[in-house]
Amino acid sequence: MAELLSSPMAPDNVGTPRVDLRASFQIFHEMVLLKKLLNKKKSTWGPPSQWSMAQYQELVQGICLAQEKSGSSEPNPDSILAEAFKLRYQFEEIPENQRKLSRDVDHGSVRPSWVSS
Repeated sequence: MAELLSSPMAPDNVGTPRVDLRASFQIFHEMVLLKKLLNKKKSTWGPPSQWSMAQYQELVQGICLAQEKSGSSEPNPDSILAEAFKLRYQFEEIPENQRKLSRDVDHGSVRPSWVSS
């Protein structure tokens, strides 16, 4: 009976590690939300030069949540997270936006080596 009530995350008798389904779902969920945000950006936001600071902050928040859940510091260059980072840095490279952003220093804005311009 105890076996039936055990946690699905508990190691089995062979010692084989099990997949943490909850963590996997959370990663998947955050990536889906980020993908929806990127689709929204493509259909309604226009180019980064036309974004408001609120839109930029929404993108940064989506990136942070997805990156936090995935635990990845260097995503695949073709991933949703990499695409979001590229858009973020396009916004940050605009001189007018640099002035706005310099007022609110974001220590997470250092460009990782895997992000291309």
